[in-house]
Amino acid sequence: MNTHELNTINTRLGVFAHSVGDTPPATLIGPQGEPSQDVLAFCKTHKLTLDWAYLGDGPQFRTPQKTLRDVEEDLTFLHALLQGLDALIDDCTSGSSPTSNAAYALSQEVVAKCDGILSDVGNLQRRAQQ
Repeated sequence: MNTHELNTINTRLGVFAHSVGDTPPATLIGPQGEPSQDVLAFCKTHKLTLDWAYLGDGPQFRTPQKTLRDVEEDLTFLHALLQGLDALIDDCTSGSSPTSNAAYALSQEVVAKCDGILSDVGNLQRRAQQ
């Protein structure tokens, strides 16, 4: 890495550190050109991605991995959505009313939540098999 790139990285991490009341990593690059232990620890502490830290690309924060408890909460939420949808559908008297429009919107939320839960369960299963 050249001096300009190192200055850019140092500035990026310095601005972030200041915004969270921390100090930036003292060293950026390890002895063999790898990310320094300081940067790795800083990124881990603040849940930052290395792509963002070094390149300014990609998501700034790592997405936390879901736990089984998170999936359980999502399933509870999904159950409540389904109960609400059932109640709305029972109240529908015509095909185009505020109630039927609300039922449609709620059904879309249920579908989106189901897609997320299916993905999360698949990820948890793969993690458990490793």
